[in-house]
Amino acid sequence: MNKKHNKFILLHLGGGEEAETFFAEEINQKNMERGVIIKTQLGQEIVNHFEILKNRGYFPVAIIVDQDDITNVEFCFKRHPNQPELNKLIEKKYLNQTEL
Repeated sequence: MNKKHNKFILLHLGGGEEAETFFAEEINQKNMERGVIIKTQLGQEIVNHFEILKNRGYFPVAIIVDQDDITNVEFCFKRHPNQPELNKLIEKKYLNQTEL
């Protein structure tokens, strides 16, 4: 059974030339525009969670939000090579890492 997943992904570009290249490609090739600004605490919440993860040896790359269960937010990350076992959080293991 193929269930349509209502998920969206937020990417963490981090700045620098790599981020600028990615952003330029999205704007130029995909007709993406920017400029809608909404006053919200969401940005601060994301930054706070990223800091918690970084302090535990995770480097957040993206956030996956499931619109069918918005109370669970999943973080895609790169792991610090010397992350202590003690710092690890509960991690869901996937058989297929690319499946949404």
